[in-house]
Order: sequence, then C-alpha cells, then structure tokens
Amino acid sequence: MDKTPASVTAFLRGRRFAVAGVSRQPAQAANAVFRKLRDAGYEVFPVNPRASEVEGVTCYSDVGSVPGQLDGVVIATAPDVSAQIVRECSAHQVARVWFHRSFGHGSVCEEAVRE
Repeated sequence: MDKTPASVTAFLRGRRFAVAGVSRQPAQAANAVFRKLRDAGYEVFPVNPRASEVEGVTCYSDVGSVPGQLDGVVIATAPDVSAQIVRECSAHQVARVWFHRSFGHGSVCEEAVRE
C-alpha cells in the first residue's frame, strides 16, 4: 500500500525540477532535496543567485535562467525570498511549487502563499 500523500504524488509527476536555495555548503536541507530528486532519476537544476556551480552542477541565478520548461520548483529559501521565487515561477509558467519546511515555517510566508 502506497502511503505517499496525493499532493506529493501530483508534484512528482513531472520530470524537470529546480531547487531554489541550494548552497555551496552540501549539508544544507536544499542540497539534500536536490540530491534526493537527482538520485531518483529526475532532471534537477540548482538555483542560487550567488553560486555558479553547486555539487559539480551548473547553478542558475533564478528560475527564469534554467533552460527549458520546468515541471515544478522546490523552494527551500528563507521565507522573505520565497514570494519573489513564486513570482518567477508564475512568470515562467511553472505550474507546481513546493515550499520546503524542515522546522518552523520553513520557506513559507503569507505573501508567497498568496502569490
């Protein structure tokens, strides 16, 4: 019996994802999400405006810089940045956004949810 929530299953139907908030420090939560998706066979793109490469992979400065159409974006940033990333997703027709939440509010903020 599959106990994966329907929302997770729907998000993972895509094949091309970006993870916003990856770091040059591999112990960060966003990096773990990036590796998990990559290791599961998804095409995954790291997004961080202050890094040109993360974990040996080209890193993109924003969602719009990632080549091709994305199926979803995992937002694993500070909450004050997440609304801007949601706006980028909207501008680039990214239909699915997932807010990472490891503790506290994680990447969630009211403005980002409204966007």
